[in-house]
This record gives sequence, structure tokens and C-alpha cells, in this order.
Amino acid sequence: MDVIYHYDGSFEGFLSCVFDSYAHKEIPAVFCSGEDGVFSLFNSRTVLTDPDHAARVLQKVAALSPEAAVLLRRGFLTCLSEKELRLFQVVAKLLREGPGFLRNRSDETLYPVIRAVQHLNGEVHLLKGFVRFSDLGGVLGGEIEPKNRVLPVLGGHFSARFHNERFFLYDRTHKEALFHVPGQSVIRPLADFQMAPPDGMETARLLRRQGDHSLLVFVTVLMELVFDAFQVEAYDYLTKPLDAARFARTMDRVLQTLEQRTAASIVIQQGSGCEVVPLSDVVYCEVLGRKVYLHKADWTITGYYDRLEQLERRVDGRFFRCHRSYLVNLDHVRGCQAGQVLLSQGERIPVSRLRERDLTGALLLHMKKRDS
Repeated sequence: MDVIYHYDGSFEGFLSCVFDSYAHKEIPAVFCSGEDGVFSLFNSRTVLTDPDHAARVLQKVAALSPEAAVLLRRGFLTCLSEKELRLFQVVAKLLREGPGFLRNRSDETLYPVIRAVQHLNGEVHLLKGFVRFSDLGGVLGGEIEPKNRVLPVLGGHFSARFHNERFFLYDRTHKEALFHVPGQSVIRPLADFQMAPPDGMETARLLRRQGDHSLLVFVTVLMELVFDAFQVEAYDYLTKPLDAARFARTMDRVLQTLEQRTAASIVIQQGSGCEVVPLSDVVYCEVLGRKVYLHKADWTITGYYDRLEQLERRVDGRFFRCHRSYLVNLDHVRGCQAGQVLLSQGERIPVSRLRERDLTGALLLHMKKRDS
């Protein structure tokens, strides 16, 4: 029987809906949260959040597949249309068929959720580099306007980075804020408010106070700020109108400096910009079409145009070519079974039959070198 489920909009509330659907042997046709309403001829059920029921559902999912449990949590934070229904279908298929279908990323039930989580992870990754805080009388304040509900994922990064500071980060899209004081962080609903954006020099001073050693290049019409720029250890100070040749020389020097600074990293060219990726952050690399995707330990994914053969020549000995489409970081390998590499995050990637024995040997040698 198809039923409309009303719940409080929380993750525990959604899991309680899953529990109730099996308890009552009915299939939710629509999920409504908060004050949302849908006119329909279907019957409706109001599901009260039950932490015990929610925990039982999540434990069952995690027992069948730890990866699915993570996917469920992250999927609930996405802006995926009808996300509750999509996630319910993944859980139902997992309970009905087991975790085998999770290895097929193109599965029609799994694919929309995978894509949504990749979008969430990508947005989190970008915000880690682009969020800027202002000093508001001893409290750091910042604001973002993401498509996905990123604070539960992003909060840990900034709480660790600014663990001795008092700060807040406001999500204007979802009307909630992360509040942090040393030793404690919490996310709470927050009514709309406005915060004046910091200027470039204020941002530079804040970065330096936080121990950030980014290469700062100022582009401005104000010559009088050049001495302030030296105080924040600016890499260069360019005045407008911008000279294209000098700008190109500055960017070349920036790239050379980054390469020298990051011996255990690689610099990824992305359009007119670049990203420095520590090799220790990369779990595995995957090629799809003309693009290489770096899957990282924080679940973010960086994609750029390259060939896997070119990347293989740039990384160090901790990486092994386990498949024509995959390069894996041996630090994150937990085993090899039935033609698959088992990774530290619970993910699995293929290993070709001809390279399976070589992978075992490379892993043993790597562990010996690492422990010596």
C-alpha cells in the first residue's frame, strides 16, 4: 500500500520512517517534512522520531555495508530531489538483495545518490579553501550559501583548524550556523542576518594570524597599500591596469614555488587555477573518459583532464596500478579479495586478474619499507 509519510525532517526521523514502513508492510510514496504538505488521494502516516528504531535501521545497514551507512548519512545532507525516496529505495534494495549492487556505480537505484554525494563532497572541498572569516571583536565570523547542507561535514574541518578560537559559520541557504568555542561545537538554527564582508588586507592578516602560509598575490589600484602587503608577507603586489606579461611571470613563479614546497604533493591544473593535493590525502585515482578523478580520504573528489599514465609517473612508490583504470594508494589498502581491492574507508575498487599477485607483493614490500 502506498502511503505519504510525514516526519520531522531529521536524519533519525527518516530512519524511523524506514523502520515503520517495514513494520506496517507499506511503501512510502512521498516523504513530507516540517510544514511541507502534499495533496493526494494516498493515505498518510505521521511518523514520530524514535531514536531506538533509527539506531536499529542504521546498525542493520552498517552490518550489511559500512559504505552504505556512510552513503546514507551523506545522501541525506544533499540537495537531491526527492532524496528521502531515493535513499529509501537504496535501503530497500540493500535489505532485499544484499550489498552486491553497491559495486555497480551505474545501478539505476544507486547512481542518483552517488552523484548527489559526489556533488556534496565537491562543494565541501571547495568551501574548505574559499571560506573566509572576519574578526568581529574577538569572534571569527563567516558565511556561506551552499546548495547542500554542508555544515555537518564541514564543521569538523574548521573546528580542528581553529580549535583554540571562538567562531561561527552561517549557512544562509539552510538558515543554520555552526558555533564553536574551544572544546565544543554545535549546529543550531539561526534567523537571517547580514555580515559585512572583509576586505583583502583584513583577510590576509587573518590568514597569517591563523598560521596560513598561502602565497598571497594582491591585485589592486591602491599603491599606498604596498607596505601593508609586505607586513603580511605578500608574494607579489600587482597594480591595475594589469600588465599581462608580469601577471604571467608571477603565476609561473607561484607554480614553481608550490612545486618546490610540496615535494610529497602534486599540483593539479584546473582551468586558470590550480590545486595542491598532498599524496597522503589520495586514497585512489580513477580515469573516466578524458578525466582523472582523485578520491580522497575526506570523501571529496577532484577531477581534472589528464591521462592516468601521466599521473602514475608523477606520484611516488606508495601508488600501485591495480587496473588499467585505477591507481591505488597502498597506505589505504586493507586487503585483496575476489578481484577487488578493499580500502580503508570500506570502498572497493577492481584489481585485474593479472595484477592481483603483483599487488600482494607490492603491498608486502610497501609495509616492510614503511615499518623499517
